Amino acid sequence: MKTGYTLGLFHRTLCGFCLLMALAAQAGWEGYPPLQNRYKEHEFLAACREGNCPAVNFYLEIDGFNCNEEHNSGLVHEAVTGLYIASQEGHTEAVSTLIAAGADIDRCCREGETPLYVASQNGHTKIVKNLIAAGADLDRSWREGVTPLSIASQNGQTEVVRALVAAGADLDRSCPEGTTSLFMASQNGHAEIVRMLVEAGANPSIAWCFSGPRCLGVSRRTPLTQAKNMKLFTLPRSAKRRTYSSIISMLSQAYSHSRPPEKNDTDHQTDAPHLLSAMSRLSLSGKPPTEELSIFE
Repeated sequence: MKTGYTLGLFHRTLCGFCLLMALAAQAGWEGYPPLQNRYKEHEFLAACREGNCPAVNFYLEIDGFNCNEEHNSGLVHEAVTGLYIASQEGHTEAVSTLIAAGADIDRCCREGETPLYVASQNGHTKIVKNLIAAGADLDRSWREGVTPLSIASQNGQTEVVRALVAAGADLDRSCPEGTTSLFMASQNGHAEIVRMLVEAGANPSIAWCFSGPRCLGVSRRTPLTQAKNMKLFTLPRSAKRRTYSSIISMLSQAYSHSRPPEKNDTDHQTDAPHLLSAMSRLSLSGKPPTEELSIFE
């Protein structure tokens, strides 16, 4: 009699627990740690953004839950996946959990940024390495043509650049105008990244081309000439000026080794506007036209 009563109590308790779990699944996460959900998003997205792994696991364990579904985010103001937002915010454990659950590592948002892109942009090296190990596309770019390596080089994310270069990212992939990772690092004064890219074999001769009302013809700037231009805007004897001097030295050496020998061919002439432009500044004295300083960063 006592045994039957105990079994019945256990059965009722188990049923009650299952019912509570089912109700909790419908109502959402109400466990610990609680979600802040400052942006009033879907709770799964909020859990990924906050790095709340118990809440992330709660949703992943719900039958039929799709971790690749996009939800509107109040943070980035568009529909994104949980992996995207966790990668952007730097939550390594949440990212690892989502990858193990089968999250699409290359699923991009409306503008084309992938989880690897936003992790690279924000300097989340561990997440970058996890995504690389999971097989993320290293060179997938957003709509402007900027790759994870390009944005990391621009932002001075040295360790991210090191990881991407070691994984085999395309060193010379450029935007339509010709800006490469090496150009961005040179322009923004990131000497260690310039050194890494040059040593890895990045081409210093690829030029950024800009045409506009303030340019005569087409203005072309290699990483070397852009670094020289940027140095002019630094204070004498400042640390930033010394940094640009170091970059110029590295690029000058790499530039001289990368270009095929041509008669009377200099870096100065290569970066001058096209001589056949309708408004060419070709001098009758036979001297090369004075190089126009670029003010564009």
